[in-house]
Amino acid sequence: MSRADPDPGARALRGALGGFFGSVLAVGGGFTAIALGGTAISRAAVERQRRRRNTKCDSCAGERFVRCATCLGKRAIDWQPIERPSVDRMCLCPTCQGSGLQKCLNCLGQGVV
Repeated sequence: MSRADPDPGARALRGALGGFFGSVLAVGGGFTAIALGGTAISRAAVERQRRRRNTKCDSCAGERFVRCATCLGKRAIDWQPIERPSVDRMCLCPTCQGSGLQKCLNCLGQGVV
């Protein structure tokens, strides 16, 4: 037994969890796992479970985006700086930046509620 690792159980736990977490430290009788790649894996698993449990958004039908309310999906709007224009001017939609779509405000762009 080494000085830093007096407990054989700690050594076994470090061997078992070391591949997943990167390293395991014995601190005050308890164990602390330092995650190197485990956080991204855990986050992906939680997101996958959340999507399975939740239902599709009714507003966007799970597509995460809806048609822009400002330009109605046309990607541009009529803009006239003066009251009686001589020429119609089209301007890029300031809301959707010309994409014709907006993130769904009901599900905040997640596709599920």
